[in-house]
Amino acid sequence: MAMNPRETTEKIRTDYENYLCSILTVRDAEITRKAHASVHTDRFVKGPYLETTLPFVNGKSLKELVDEGLLSQEFAHVGGALHYDDWKLRCHQEIALRKCVQEGRNIIVSTGTGSGKTECYLYPILDSLLKEKEKGTLGPGVRALLLFPMNALANDQQKKLHKLLHDYPDITFGRYTGETPHKGEKETSAEAEARLHSQYNNEHLHDADPLLRTSIPNEVMCRETMIENPPHILLTNYAMLEYLLLQPDTAPFFDTEFAFRWQFLVLDEAHTYKGATGTEIAFLLRRLKERIRGYMHNNFRCIATSATLGSSDAQEGLAQFASKLFGEPFFAEDVVTSKRIHPEAPEDAKLYRPEFYHELNEETRSLTESERNSRLYEVLIRDRRLYRLYAALEGIPQRLEDVANVIFPDAGNKKEAEAALIDMVEMAAAAKPTPENAALLPARYHLFLKALEGLFVQLYPNKQVFLDRHEQSSGQDGQRYPVFELANCQNCGQEYLVGRQKDSPTGGKVLAHSSDMEQPEFYLINQDFGEEEVLFDSDDETDVAAHYKNKKNKMEKYHLCLACGSITPFSNARSGDCCTSADPMKIVTVVRIPFTGRGQDVNCCPCCGTTRHGLIRRFLTANQPATFTIAKSLYDAIPPRPLERTTPTIQNSADALFASWAAMFDTESVPEETQDETGRKLLIFSDNRQEAAFFAGYFEKKYRQIMWRRLILNAVRRAGDRGIAIDSLIQEVEQEARRCSLYQAEAASDAYQQRKIAGSYVMSEFIDMDVSTGLEGLGYLMFSPNAPDAQPQSLIPGLTGLESWNLLRYLMDTLRQKGACSFPDKVSPVDDFFAPRNRIYSFRSEGSQSSSAEVVLAFCPAEGRINKRAAFLQKLLQKLGRSEVEAQQQTTQFLSDIAGKFVPHITKLFSGVSDRRLGYRYQLDYHAWKVTYLKEEDLVYRCQKCGKITSYNIRGCCPEMKCSGTLEKITAGQARTNVYYRHLLEKGKIIPMEAREHTAQLSAQTAAQYQREFEEGKINVLSCSTTFEMGVDVGELEATFLRNIPPETANYIQRAGRAGRRTSSAAFSVTFARRVSHDMTFFQTPEKIIAGNIRVPSLEISNEKIAERHLNSIVISWFFKKQRQYFDGNVRAIIAVGDADTPNMAQALHDLLQTHPRDLLEEIHRALSPEICEQLGVDHWKFIEQLTGAAGSLTKAVQERAGDIQSLQKFQMQLDTSKKADQSQYNNAGRLIRTLERERAINFLSSHGVLPKYGFPVDSVNLNILYQDTKIAGSIDLTRDLKIAISEFAPPASVVANGRVWTSYAINTVPNQSWPTYVYYTCPECKRIFPPVRGMVNATFRVEDAEACDCPSCGVRMKARKFIIPQFGFSTKIDDQPRLVGDSRPKTYYATQTQFWGLEGRTERQLAEAQERDVLLAGKKISLVYSPGGQLFVLNQGNKNRGFCTCPDCGYTIDPQDLRKGPHRTKFNRSCSTQLEHVSLGHRFSTDILKIALPLHYVRKSEYQDKDQAASVLYAILEGASAALDISREDISGCVNYTTDGTQELILFDDTPGGAGFSKQIFEKFEQVIREAINQVSGACGCSPETSCYGCLRNYGNQMVHEFLSRGLALDYLKWLATTLPQRMPEDSATLPEVHQKPVTDILGRKKSGYCIGVADVREDCVAALRECLEGCKISVCRQAYETLLTLCEEKRLQTALLDNKIPLPEGNVWPAIFWPDSQVALFETDAQSVTQCEILSEYDWHCFVLNEQFKAETVIKLIQEES
Repeated sequence: MAMNPRETTEKIRTDYENYLCSILTVRDAEITRKAHASVHTDRFVKGPYLETTLPFVNGKSLKELVDEGLLSQEFAHVGGALHYDDWKLRCHQEIALRKCVQEGRNIIVSTGTGSGKTECYLYPILDSLLKEKEKGTLGPGVRALLLFPMNALANDQQKKLHKLLHDYPDITFGRYTGETPHKGEKETSAEAEARLHSQYNNEHLHDADPLLRTSIPNEVMCRETMIENPPHILLTNYAMLEYLLLQPDTAPFFDTEFAFRWQFLVLDEAHTYKGATGTEIAFLLRRLKERIRGYMHNNFRCIATSATLGSSDAQEGLAQFASKLFGEPFFAEDVVTSKRIHPEAPEDAKLYRPEFYHELNEETRSLTESERNSRLYEVLIRDRRLYRLYAALEGIPQRLEDVANVIFPDAGNKKEAEAALIDMVEMAAAAKPTPENAALLPARYHLFLKALEGLFVQLYPNKQVFLDRHEQSSGQDGQRYPVFELANCQNCGQEYLVGRQKDSPTGGKVLAHSSDMEQPEFYLINQDFGEEEVLFDSDDETDVAAHYKNKKNKMEKYHLCLACGSITPFSNARSGDCCTSADPMKIVTVVRIPFTGRGQDVNCCPCCGTTRHGLIRRFLTANQPATFTIAKSLYDAIPPRPLERTTPTIQNSADALFASWAAMFDTESVPEETQDETGRKLLIFSDNRQEAAFFAGYFEKKYRQIMWRRLILNAVRRAGDRGIAIDSLIQEVEQEARRCSLYQAEAASDAYQQRKIAGSYVMSEFIDMDVSTGLEGLGYLMFSPNAPDAQPQSLIPGLTGLESWNLLRYLMDTLRQKGACSFPDKVSPVDDFFAPRNRIYSFRSEGSQSSSAEVVLAFCPAEGRINKRAAFLQKLLQKLGRSEVEAQQQTTQFLSDIAGKFVPHITKLFSGVSDRRLGYRYQLDYHAWKVTYLKEEDLVYRCQKCGKITSYNIRGCCPEMKCSGTLEKITAGQARTNVYYRHLLEKGKIIPMEAREHTAQLSAQTAAQYQREFEEGKINVLSCSTTFEMGVDVGELEATFLRNIPPETANYIQRAGRAGRRTSSAAFSVTFARRVSHDMTFFQTPEKIIAGNIRVPSLEISNEKIAERHLNSIVISWFFKKQRQYFDGNVRAIIAVGDADTPNMAQALHDLLQTHPRDLLEEIHRALSPEICEQLGVDHWKFIEQLTGAAGSLTKAVQERAGDIQSLQKFQMQLDTSKKADQSQYNNAGRLIRTLERERAINFLSSHGVLPKYGFPVDSVNLNILYQDTKIAGSIDLTRDLKIAISEFAPPASVVANGRVWTSYAINTVPNQSWPTYVYYTCPECKRIFPPVRGMVNATFRVEDAEACDCPSCGVRMKARKFIIPQFGFSTKIDDQPRLVGDSRPKTYYATQTQFWGLEGRTERQLAEAQERDVLLAGKKISLVYSPGGQLFVLNQGNKNRGFCTCPDCGYTIDPQDLRKGPHRTKFNRSCSTQLEHVSLGHRFSTDILKIALPLHYVRKSEYQDKDQAASVLYAILEGASAALDISREDISGCVNYTTDGTQELILFDDTPGGAGFSKQIFEKFEQVIREAINQVSGACGCSPETSCYGCLRNYGNQMVHEFLSRGLALDYLKWLATTLPQRMPEDSATLPEVHQKPVTDILGRKKSGYCIGVADVREDCVAALRECLEGCKISVCRQAYETLLTLCEEKRLQTALLDNKIPLPEGNVWPAIFWPDSQVALFETDAQSVTQCEILSEYDWHCFVLNEQFKAETVIKLIQEES
């Protein structure tokens, strides 16, 4: 049964909204109610949208083209799979055939998904081969190379060729990729081929397609066989083509007698070959053509295909793109596009009743699939409404409800119309006359959801709630009031105000929003906390002591005005004159919560006394929980397709040990919730590979947790009122899990593992791992100890026996919920499953203790501390009549008595543990506990104040530590108020699920295995990056989920198009819009990305850095032919370790190149253009030094690997192998050495940046996995571009790959080499970063010795720092164990924004390519400079800009905050005492840049105070460029450059080292970009003008400046720029106009500043003050002005002046460089901030001057003199 789009949408909408409501909960009931109401407004969900594609126009059949004489007569003998005479070709397929075969043209096929592009190139290839067969010339040798961007596509085409040529053995084909096997060591190639064919037959015996069940002789499967007898059609990917061109053995493909008939070069998915990747492929193809230059057929043809290459009206651009890519001529007429039928209803068409569609749908469900499809086709082909639907959806996706109203206007109501349409689409998507035909209506539904940006509240004069970012809001009285962001405590729900105290324009401080990169402050309103120390639960503090440092938890009190946001210390008098409101209720008392966690986190809530990591959180939708909710909802909605099962064997199923297979899947004997629900498949996409890798593990973990909770809940429910013991519960759920196939997902291999898994899930509920969302916390289960046979004696005078027992239960619960209990034998508390609490917990009477392995809790708190037990006893004693003082005194004694007298003697409840280190202590004995299900009508207790739920009551005392509320009786059903979790646990079946990652981080073998298992249904969910988005056939797939909106329309079309290809139903695509600008933009108008209007890809082929690597490839390929021992011997031969008589490869190649071989030079010139050869200095042999010189790329790679092996060998020598532990480490090191030595030569050279590494075009480095299990380490490939690596690999960052978390430990070093190191500067005042002013320094250079520099923007002395370029990569530690994926992504140190370095060092070619032009907009001049070769740098300054401490010898690296005295351990676990250096990590790169000089105009509005105009305009232009030119936002970036004279310019650049042509596009179409930039900030996103959001200016990459971005500020400037005519035409955009140089009479009408000199202000002599200004000034034009003033006033007696002083104004403080208060004359320097302040002060009664070229010193002297 197909997915119902409306039911699926409503299910996803309900689940997502319930999830949002579950997190949008605070103690303030009114805020919670309004927040929940705001969620249910359809603002978070759009769709579903219905999209369809019309059928293609048909052409002739193959037989007709043969009869015509166009094609070979042999087509008739190829076989039935070809459909020689029973199928019509599509029109575009026929056109492609004619262009290729008849006209011999190169072609570009751009015809959409599912259009049959494969046939457009396969049929011309087959025709050529068949004609050779007719002539008798069809011998071995490659005729056609099919090049794919990924293995999955090559595998797909291999299957198609297998079926197509099943009955025609004369044409051979083979797939040569990383998955293609070698022959065995003792096998011949023929024997290997026979073995592989036999293996294929065994593996494919049960394939659904009969043509794929047996191997065919013309499919070549072994590498060696292909080399000996090259197949006619060779399939590979571009990375393997690189390998083939390098490998000496593969010469038969290119330059032997077998290679004389090359005729076709095919590039599939050509839209991917753009930017840097396109440049790589363009060079690769030129090298390929150079190799086969003597063997290319006269009619050599190039073919490019893609479903998303461009629209039909862009043929000229497509031809130019293909010409650049192939280096061959293409013309507009070579572009083949599709033609579609515009169906018209036949004359006998019928208009069916709306109800008819449901009746027909139900009537045909009992038929077989083929019968049903045929029957539906017969009926619907004459359905008049279907033809109306064709017309309504032609090229325009529409909302389902809108289409329904058009097609069914006669339905009873909208709901009936929609239901009828859904039935129609479902049937039309299945209707086809035969299984081979296309359906009548290929359809797809699209649904979009967006993220929550936060919870924002206006608190005065009444409460308003906003779920998007607001800084102010208009009240009912028309006044503007501040809007505050909220956070809440995850334990008690207490709301907090979030923000930072910032300067107010009117003076004083306001509580304003904090940026995402700022450490927010948290404030409580009207709480009774003074500035005394607040006590927290000492159990929590003990628990986190190993992870967090505790400070004195002192609170600071303030007065906060809710009407204007003004905040003042509590010690100040309470005043209401901060704003116009006179209401005294506007002033409230707030308490600022101190930072208590390590790294300045707020981990403690004073309202409930809890201390926990991440306790207080803002209301931001985290990607993982939100997308898990959506993905789970979608997965559950997919109809199951139960797998065909074979009888299990001991090898493939541990389940056979416990039950027969029939019993396990006997759906008649099991309840509905445990019936076979297998076979669901869901493809999930993420742009970021770390996101995809983490989400696979996260989704599987959370999904299984829900399934296991359902099992536990069902098992306890079945036990009834008597409850069930823990061990019995484990056994029960273990058996039930086998019945439900959950162990298939868990991959448990034996009984021990199954018991361990079941026990772990039960124990996680027992110790209450998730306090608020566990089965106990949600009010479903009650854990209770076995009650004593007799009523216990009273623990406290005045309590009954039952109350004493409940008190003991409470005391035990505080220990149980901390994990201080025993565990079942097969379950370990230290297992990763229980992270972050995976330690052993116990307790004793007094004295807590904590370490990374074990925590001992103190039953009685230490003096001056408190815990939950003591706090509860104090409340209880006061209830019993004790005074507060008496209660405090007696609590300690009672707790001590219980711990000393009761615990040791109740052996049924407690067990003792003892060792020498920690002494005697206790744990709860889990055997003594049982679990009971709480029925809906069972009574529980709820606190009337905080809402805490408990199953017992002791004198009405709330169990929460800081709560004074009273318990009330309610039913368990009333307690289950969380609708989201109620639906998760109560409304659902037990559905097994297994998820895996599929990204470029996996090895080729692992990726292929996961793809195969996904197609077979063994893996249910694949979390992919981009590896699956193109043309991959993944079998029957109904749904896809995109965890973000893809960067480009083409990506969206490809990803959404993975679903619905082989199912007789409409596909369903769900997309989540994250809190980023790109996503929110498309969420506003989803139709744009669904419709799929695609621009022509851009491509530049002059990238010098990429060209250099391809030059290296040519050289190394030539070298391997000369001295192949370096290729055959793998890395051991390349580095020549231990062989002093043999040169390493770098040395041998260097010596050979010194002879300047002529044949090599000619080969280089044939492959590379003259311009590239000139750039690289080929004729001068400059590449010798760059490749094999002392600092050459090959030399560095050899030295690095040799150094690693030598370090390991030294490590082995230091071990005492007579000791067992040392022997184990010796063996592990030996295995690692062998792994490093045996790495294949080409893999080693590409991973070390010597050869092209496709996907990471330049400056790629590895995270080396030093792990003894080489099989696990070999399943992943962790390589990053250096720009990304300095963040993702920076120690101690962790990376997720293949379900494990790997932690970086060291920066790799190379013997006798150092990291490139530079000194840069940061301004402590404005926080700006400035590039190095000198060249490279040594890594141990003392920054104290660096030359002093002042900030050109604000004049403050800057701080010198140094950064290293970690060009040798990173490593893990040899004895580190990888962890399992947890609840949150591993922490990454994020890099700074990219900074502009300069244009120095450009080549002559780059200088020639640079362009300049001026753009006039509304009479204003904008100066643009485009140039390749711009230098930029990016930094990672560590956590909170602390940098890193790293060892220059061994590379050990640590956060300075974690630094310990003494020696450290190397990555090989050896001791090292070298002093650590304090550094940042950096990367310098060259790319295309666009420098923009905009005319000066400062937008002055009070709401824009403290906003950054330059940054706001910069990001508006970038967003405009992305939208206007269809450039992925990730491919372009920018920065504000502050020049040495203090002016600003905007720098846009290609975010690809070497450049990719995007900056040049923006340069050429700048006017169009500005128009679109205005649209981007026009307000459609919904945020208020004074701020910004992820729908306009914000994105993940610019979060450091979020608080400074203003949408309105950018809009006002851009509107002025584009539409407002200037009062006068500026002569130069960089020239500042003279400001307010007017006589005294002109200032009388201006505003009064009211300035009065302060008592403490110190006046200075005029001449002395000017000299001081001159000495401190670094701006040349300003220095000249000061010198002129000094000359004029040295002989005059002028008034005294003020320096370093402010002039307070309503807009904020103004700081002139120097001013004369009596004359009211002020001078400002030329930096942007000073010019802005000059214009502000000019509005008042001051004479203001800027010290620029137009400055007139005589006028200033005269003004001062006249008033002296």
